[in-house]
Amino acid sequence: MKENTNTIKTLRLTYAPINKETKDKQSIIKHGLFLTHIIQLSRALNKIGVTTTFFSKGKKQFNERIMEFKVFRIQKPQQPFFMLYGRRAMKQINSFKKEDKIDIVHSHNPAYAYYFGLNRKALKGRPLVITWHGFFPYKTYRLGKIHEFFLKRLARFAHFIAISQPSVKQLRKLGVTEDRINFITAGYDPKIMYDTKRKREYFLFVGRFVDWKNTETVLRAFKIVLKNSPGERLVIVGDGVLKNSLIDKAMELGISKAVEFKGSIKATELSKIYSGAKATVVPHKYDSFGKTVIESLACSTPVICTNDDIPKNLEKFLVSFPVSKAEDEILLAKKMVSILKNKQENLLKAKEASLFAEKNYSWDAIARQTNNVYENALNKNKGVEKK
Repeated sequence: MKENTNTIKTLRLTYAPINKETKDKQSIIKHGLFLTHIIQLSRALNKIGVTTTFFSKGKKQFNERIMEFKVFRIQKPQQPFFMLYGRRAMKQINSFKKEDKIDIVHSHNPAYAYYFGLNRKALKGRPLVITWHGFFPYKTYRLGKIHEFFLKRLARFAHFIAISQPSVKQLRKLGVTEDRINFITAGYDPKIMYDTKRKREYFLFVGRFVDWKNTETVLRAFKIVLKNSPGERLVIVGDGVLKNSLIDKAMELGISKAVEFKGSIKATELSKIYSGAKATVVPHKYDSFGKTVIESLACSTPVICTNDDIPKNLEKFLVSFPVSKAEDEILLAKKMVSILKNKQENLLKAKEASLFAEKNYSWDAIARQTNNVYENALNKNKGVEKK
């Protein structure tokens, strides 16, 4: 990959945990967005000439770094409505020496940028990019009046990266123009996620144990599968508030001997887990496009999923069914049985998908798309007078 010789310096507004927190066993659950998305994206961007400095709340520490990145912190709380946080971020931006001058302000939550919605001039001509993860659940969430006020102010000028199609629709409703909406999903690391050529022995679920991930329906569907194929196994990787109730549900259904709860595991171990699966089951009731889908395909493993927010260029590689039937265990069981009946066909399709995923969904690919957003934003802001 050709490296960019023109360095773009970004200040990322986000919550950055301290290094000690990232080593905690529950770190992926507590800080999953930062560790599995923001850090990975920042590293990939650095390879093409886009540098990152983080701005976060937390106790001030001099010369602090998280992993390889410098972090500035504000001790004051981010609430109410992030005004103090944004004002302090502005002061930090203006304090940088000439050689460390910030080109782009990238907020990984729109609320972190609310201050700039009231005081756009504080950016001094710098583009503001906001990653928009959307609201959950998409169909029932109602914006509070104060949040809606700030969001509509930001919608007038900020450049947005939406990680899901429902998020794109939300941005349009807020009044963001099409030239400032960019659809870019999460990515994955091909050095960590790849086919380890293991024997395919079980069905797999990977994710947090929360309602919308719909793990209980996987258990109910698996009970149906076992009636026709009693030797099958289900491996469940993850953790969360519903863990105990899911374990109890497996016992209630009489399938606990065929179900293994592995808990949380390191990202570096996931390739072996994915590669040993006959299929990964992802029947989310609603969600942004999940990393589970792309990671599974990267390991040449078939994916059964609901059709909510699936990028069109991936649809042909997946075994999908309507999100409106996400809790239909009979339909899900039929999809799982279809994997067993058409094993070779689905494995070949998944192998083709792994090559496609590396080209279009690796962090290097996502970084190139993000860099394009930065360059377009900088070009559009050239006419803005810096004060």
